[in-house]
Order: sequence, then C-alpha cells, then structure tokens
Amino acid sequence: MKNLLLPVLVLLLFTSCDKRIDQCEKTAESFFAAIMEGDEEAMLKAYPLAYHLYYFPHTNSHKINSVKKISDNRYEVNITNTYTKGNNSITKEVTLYLEPINDDLMKIVDSKGLYPKDNEKLYKYAYRHDMIPNGAETDQQLGAVTDSVRSKLISVIMKMQLYTNDYFEISHIKWQKLVDSATGSFLVTNKSSYTLDSPKYKLTYYNSRDNIVAVDDGRITYSKFRPGDQVKVDIFTLHVGSANSLKIDLDIDLEETLDNILENN
Repeated sequence: MKNLLLPVLVLLLFTSCDKRIDQCEKTAESFFAAIMEGDEEAMLKAYPLAYHLYYFPHTNSHKINSVKKISDNRYEVNITNTYTKGNNSITKEVTLYLEPINDDLMKIVDSKGLYPKDNEKLYKYAYRHDMIPNGAETDQQLGAVTDSVRSKLISVIMKMQLYTNDYFEISHIKWQKLVDSATGSFLVTNKSSYTLDSPKYKLTYYNSRDNIVAVDDGRITYSKFRPGDQVKVDIFTLHVGSANSLKIDLDIDLEETLDNILENN
C-alpha cells in the first residue's frame, strides 16, 4: 500500500508546484500589462506594496526568463524589461518575489530592479549620508529606507516651522515709511545644519489696531544659504497705508523645503 501511495504523493507535489509556477507567470504578466497600460489600480492589485517604489515603473516590452521556487512559500520570477528613457532604450533585469494569497492566486511581495536609484532624491540623500543599512538590496528594503528618511526630514521641517528661531535668526530689523511705502533691511542667520537654495521670507505690516494693512514677500538670497551664513536683506514695499509695525517670517513650505534639503545637502 505504501508503494502505491508514494507515486501519488509525488505526482500531487509536482502538480501543485506546476500550478504555482503558472500562477506566478500570470501575476507577473498582469503586473507588466498594468504598467504598459498605466493602470495603477491593476498594478497595485498584483503588487500591493508597489507604492514604495516612489514612481510608476516603465516598460515597452518584457520577457519572463525563469520561474523557480526559492522557499516553502516564496517564488522568484526573473524578467528582462526594456523601456525608453529620453532618447535611449534601456534594458534591465527585474526580479519579482511572489507568495500565495489563496489556492488560485499569487501576489508580488517584493522585487529587485524596479526601484529608481538613479532618479530618487531620497535614495541619493540616504546614500550620501550613509543611511542605507548593509543588506538593503530589494526594492521594498530600499523603499523602507527612503520612507524613514522622508519621515525624519519632514519632522525636522515641521520643527523649523514651529520653532523658526531655533534654526534661523532674524535680527537688526530697520525700516521706515516713505509716504505710502516702506523701506528698510534686516539680517538673517542660518543656525541650522542644512543648506537651502533661495529661501523665502514674508513681510506683514500692521496698523496701530493690529490689523494687517499690507503683505509682501521675497527671497533672502538667490543663491545657496549655507549653515552659518548671515545675509542682509533689503526691503521695499509699496502701499503700506497706516502701517506702524512690521513682522518678518521665513516662508518654510514643507514640500519645497524637503526638495531643497534633498537637492542641496
């Protein structure tokens, strides 16, 4: 009886393995078809964590080279992907890692070769500042690193917004009215550890009743504002009416400042 059961069990095992391989190919094809059609919903259905890639992948054509089982519950699909970047045709090797959702369906849980190392500012910042841990190789591992970098920098920028004086010092404010205009100057010192490119300021003029009578804005400098730099800013505002006091703020927009830090540090 045992001799009869053994071939049956082996046959069932190979049939199950062949079924999973077919499912892996089907999911991989669905994923690349969604990329080709620009269908984000379908792409995320095949690869739910694809949003960690930080951009929509590209493909003109692809070829599945191999599918193999690499552990009890995980399969690997190796693909050659070709896409256009500018005037150039680029070919890259992509690896998809899949696990079963149920008896009939596989989903992509990780990948290699889709994360945009060459274009992703967060990744480049993390690389420059030695923030990528050893062993971070797959797209999801790299995505987790850049998620962490983004969270840390956003936290810093929010502190800049809330506690501006801890990062930038505004001093030596001098201004006067000339009929219906205001002219003057102030100094700004960068006390932070970040270089910003062409940071902005905002002027708010108030009358004796603390009502806003005029607003103005401008750039502290049109070059890089490095740690320790001190810049004198000249101001001239038309139509200030009955202004008798002036408030100066730095205009720290979250996304613009994040991009600024990533580009210049």
